[in-house]
Amino acid sequence: MEYAIRYVYDPDTSEQFDAQEVFKYRELAYAFRKEFHANDQRLLCCVCDERATISLGSKGRMHFKHFPNTPDCDLKDGSYTRAERKLIEEHYANKERPRHKVLKQAIGNFLSATEGVDANSIYIDNKFLRDKREKRRPDVLCNFNGKKIAFEIQLSTLPPKYIFKRHEFYKRNEIYLVWILDDFDPNGQNQTEKDIKYLSKHQNFFFFNDASPKHSLVAQYKIGRVNRALNKHYFKWTHESIGLKDLKFDETEFQCYFVSFEEEKSKIHLEQVKEKHKDILDSLREFYTSDDERLIPKFHPAIESLDFDDLGLLEKALGLDKSNDVFLKAARSSKAYFLVYLLEKSRFNIDLSQYKDDSNTLLQAILRAPKMLFRWKIIHLIFHHGYTLTNSDRMFLKGFSFHNEMPTLRSQRIINIYAYNAIGQKMYIDWFEKITGTVYTILSAKFNRIVGHGFNNFISLANNAIHSYKTTYTFIEQAFKYYKVWDKVMAEDQKKTFFRKHEEYLADRNRSTDLQGYYVLKILFPEVFNPSGKSVEWIKLDDII
Repeated sequence: MEYAIRYVYDPDTSEQFDAQEVFKYRELAYAFRKEFHANDQRLLCCVCDERATISLGSKGRMHFKHFPNTPDCDLKDGSYTRAERKLIEEHYANKERPRHKVLKQAIGNFLSATEGVDANSIYIDNKFLRDKREKRRPDVLCNFNGKKIAFEIQLSTLPPKYIFKRHEFYKRNEIYLVWILDDFDPNGQNQTEKDIKYLSKHQNFFFFNDASPKHSLVAQYKIGRVNRALNKHYFKWTHESIGLKDLKFDETEFQCYFVSFEEEKSKIHLEQVKEKHKDILDSLREFYTSDDERLIPKFHPAIESLDFDDLGLLEKALGLDKSNDVFLKAARSSKAYFLVYLLEKSRFNIDLSQYKDDSNTLLQAILRAPKMLFRWKIIHLIFHHGYTLTNSDRMFLKGFSFHNEMPTLRSQRIINIYAYNAIGQKMYIDWFEKITGTVYTILSAKFNRIVGHGFNNFISLANNAIHSYKTTYTFIEQAFKYYKVWDKVMAEDQKKTFFRKHEEYLADRNRSTDLQGYYVLKILFPEVFNPSGKSVEWIKLDDII
């Protein structure tokens, strides 16, 4: 369906024509039409920049319309009402008015003087962006530190649908959108301004200050305040002159912002929680300072009685939701009871899988801490909560040992840590603790070198296994045969001591099998205990010796 176009322009002269004025009087309308055809004049739609022509309506009234077979245009979109199309036409007509032109040029000059902006990437109202669905021409476009930013100057009312479609276009094409408003009053927002505000959870407005000698972008945003006397909170609009380097970039919504309203709300909620649960927080601080487990009954019942929402907010107040600074600080100070409480006895939902600092890690802090009680229990617990070894941890473990630590104990410690890391799940880590000797034995067979034990030969290792690990011995024998050390054991059994023990084991009708241990072994040695399993290199011999 063809729709009339109100505004067109001549690309050679930049003159804009309003159909309501040009075709208002019949004689002038026919004169314009004659000149258009006689001079083969080019007219373009102000919205899509495609060819336009003059058409006669059913009542002989002239109007502009798109040339046949031109691409899609917002004015050809049948989903817009007549009133909405009128607003779109007026918006594009405003783009040629003095204030709009001044702002476009001022923003372009500002970008040209901004470090990080590629000068060759700046386009002022002369660059169409296209994808499979539509095309758009931003008022100003640039590339800042590898990010595409589009500036849209908004001086008039627009239909919500148009704003949303423009927002989605830029988001779809991974272009950050900055709406530039003028004469903005945060306390008297019109509907278009409200529509723009709620496009983003950050709810920032921007305007451009071209009145001062040093032009600048100005961010208008809300900050949160708490009135402790009344126990109330509120949000206040404020503004600040900024540069592009001050902007933050939301890589999900492709929106720029300076201060996020979402973050401000979180801060306010956090302050309210701190006030509401001041007694709990004070008791936890006292517990941290003293590391005296006798203080736990003072706050633990209150924490246990918190509902889910308050517990989550208390976690944020303690910093347990976004970082491991609490644990790192406690480990460095050897606050053993505090760590055990957080990791084992509390209701807090702790996830250490997001630990990012690879230069000074939680595991290293625990191992380095002087006189740390429950050191191995705490290490066990951090892996329960998702901690994973970093590259820095692996390098650290190779060179670290405690004072006068026996080589066998050191190798056991390292194997345990690597096994926690490989197993991951809390239940399996607990099961692993019951079969550590079995794991050391099978690992020795895999490496063809005894690790985790102090034996000098494989016959001694085998005799110990059949004597000490009866519930997992059948798995050890299976591994010995898979890794081809069984023949070595038989050759070293010159006195047939192991042979007799093996016969007795086979004759024992009451022997039992550790199925929980079997599940752990399938994780660590899938090539042995899983018919389709491939070898998993969860630890190397170089990591141990």
